[in-house]
Amino acid sequence: MKTKKLPIPGIVCPICNSKFNKTSHVVIINEKIILHSKKRCSMNYVINENHKLPENKRRTVSIWDYQLYYTDDYEKSSKSISIEKLEQFKKQYALVQLPKDTMEIKIEIRDKIWKYTATKYAVALQNIHALNRIWERQKDTINSNFHKTFIPSALTQFRSKGYLSNKQWDIVKNIIRTKISEDDRHYYHNALYKAGDITNLDLPDTLRLMQRRNSFIRWFNEKEGIKEKDNE
Repeated sequence: MKTKKLPIPGIVCPICNSKFNKTSHVVIINEKIILHSKKRCSMNYVINENHKLPENKRRTVSIWDYQLYYTDDYEKSSKSISIEKLEQFKKQYALVQLPKDTMEIKIEIRDKIWKYTATKYAVALQNIHALNRIWERQKDTINSNFHKTFIPSALTQFRSKGYLSNKQWDIVKNIIRTKISEDDRHYYHNALYKAGDITNLDLPDTLRLMQRRNSFIRWFNEKEGIKEKDNE
């Protein structure tokens, strides 16, 4: 009968059951749990721990998220071991890192979400500008009663609420594609290109984006219990 070898705390990685040596790159979860960092062990540990959470508390975790969850900066770490103990481990292994503090992880996730959201919003602004130019220049010659109702309604909704539904955006893009003048087409495509770099927006769009960011940061911080310094 075969017997399964039990991992030896601090000597054998509990994920792959392989021993450590002086050339090992490791992450120290705590004094009893040490994992290989340059293999998939470290992220499999995070994935396994994530699966233990209630479904509504789980995050989307990838094996490629190593930089999000581990750090060599003690101040950003969970501080699950003392600095003195960390120095001992550094003498024992080639590279030693620690789990990041939960709050640091939340802040990084928030900032990644905002980067995506900001770019998407910047593109939305350019579509609204194009739709507004069409309306201002062609409202007296537009024959479709639907367009005469939809365009000003969509413009008003976006300006007051900051969003449109996916179906509304499909209609907006179709109107732009079919109604935009040749003179405005170059302006529109150039504006979309610029929107890919949110630091390169026109001042009014930059101000709207900053307002949007402040609202997003307040909402996310409240939802995730993030507390930051007043100057951040």
